[in-house]
Amino acid sequence: RLWRRPVTTILVAIVVPLTTTTTAAAFTTTTTLRSCPSLLTTHLPKSVCTPPLFLSSNSNDAASNFGTDELAKLRAKREEIMAKKRAQESERTKPQSIPDIPPDVAAADDGSSTATTDDSAVTEDIVAGVKLPPRPSVMGRAKRREEARARDGGDGKKVKKKDDKPKAVDYLANYDDENELHIPNRIGFGTMSWGDAGRGFVSDGRLSKKQIESQGKFLPGDLQVAYNTLLNNGIRFIDTSESYGISSRPTSLSAEHMLGRFSEENLDNSPLVATKFANPYSQFLSSPQIRVGSGAVLKAIKGSCARMETSCVELYQIQSTFLYAGGTRALADGLAMALDRGYCNHVGGCHLSPRQMKSLQRKMDQRGFSLSSNQFSFSLTNRRALKDGTLKACKDLGIIPIAHTPFDNGLATGKYTANDPSGGSLSSAIKYDFKKVLEPLIPLHDAQVRVAGKVKARLKTEFQNDKDRMLGGLRYGPGAGFNQEVTTAQVAINYVVAKGAVPIPGINNLKEAEELLGCLGWGLNEEEVAILDQAAELAKR
Repeated sequence: RLWRRPVTTILVAIVVPLTTTTTAAAFTTTTTLRSCPSLLTTHLPKSVCTPPLFLSSNSNDAASNFGTDELAKLRAKREEIMAKKRAQESERTKPQSIPDIPPDVAAADDGSSTATTDDSAVTEDIVAGVKLPPRPSVMGRAKRREEARARDGGDGKKVKKKDDKPKAVDYLANYDDENELHIPNRIGFGTMSWGDAGRGFVSDGRLSKKQIESQGKFLPGDLQVAYNTLLNNGIRFIDTSESYGISSRPTSLSAEHMLGRFSEENLDNSPLVATKFANPYSQFLSSPQIRVGSGAVLKAIKGSCARMETSCVELYQIQSTFLYAGGTRALADGLAMALDRGYCNHVGGCHLSPRQMKSLQRKMDQRGFSLSSNQFSFSLTNRRALKDGTLKACKDLGIIPIAHTPFDNGLATGKYTANDPSGGSLSSAIKYDFKKVLEPLIPLHDAQVRVAGKVKARLKTEFQNDKDRMLGGLRYGPGAGFNQEVTTAQVAINYVVAKGAVPIPGINNLKEAEELLGCLGWGLNEEEVAILDQAAELAKR
């Protein structure tokens, strides 16, 4: 179809592409040859060196200028970029010199100074404009300061964290104590079975359900859990003796050894420990040592403190004054030396009759001290101390009555009754005779159940009234804040408290510890105590 077009158009269509291609090829070839003269003279034929068609002298000059000037500029630019990179790399890897620390700042880091200068300001002054991370000690102080500010809420007022455990409450903090010895909540616990294999203690291993529930076995771990639970919730008075668990003393698992270990691991609540100078005759059978005079008392309390890893106990008690070699005067001298030398804060006796209490109290008064406590058996089913005047004599002499075995080996708990002689365990043998023991206690056990129901109803009403008064009728979770399951065992404990004595039941596991804690925060009123007294009289107790 070209013959239909004008001749000029055809020539342009043919000549222009050829010219463009030839010019580009010639320009490339010329540039290469000018930059590499050796190729031109050595390896290429002469015809190649001849400028191609359409390449003028002006074009050769332009190519020459590009080959020298532009390449030089590119090389210069590249050198400039590389120089900057090398400078940046050198600046980054160059070690920074830290000036010497002033003496006052160094002293503050060592803990020998109490400077109050802010750590960030000190760091900026030292580095003089160079922002460096603070030294580790400074960083630690800053972190501790920030944590303290966070605890204080930023305004100097301490803010209670959500996970803070509530502190134990002493519900009887205002109790009119007999003397300077104050026992929180007027309840403690005993350690007679600790370390004693004959009373259920097992030093290691695992226990089956039958061993725990039917045989009453327990491990050191059970004792530690119970110990922490009681101390963390307000029962801090602990009664022990150098003779408790004496067979486990070679393995450091006697009662005193374990108490020392438990108190070392629980630093949040300090116990009030009461230990004893054991009966010299029973002690001689376990550990052949002849105890004579006041020096034996001092030596014994030193040994107890060493086993419990402490320098002082709250209360030291003489377990028996009967036919002691040296007499009661030697015992009084030993107790006075223990007080004078700081091995104990208070002294007391055990199983002292009213006459013996007055005699020992008089001897302690002559030495400038006083008797603080007397420990004896007392419970709802064993009220001998109430009838022979021991409790009244304690009150008259200003001596705290401490009641061991307040459960009377289970009789006062309501566990062993005429309706349930085995105590709820099908595999257990009958512990008490039905005719001689359990049947006469029917009125008392029935009264315990009735009083437990009355206490539960009364506490519910009192709690509801207190809640309405304090919160203006606002209702929240039912049953929160008071003991809803008042047991007959708890009634037995609070009966002892109502009579003015301090019960110290033996605790060997968490279940027993939690039931004892259920006794806190409430007590028996006069009507409830009268019901129990009347029932105990009917049961001839």
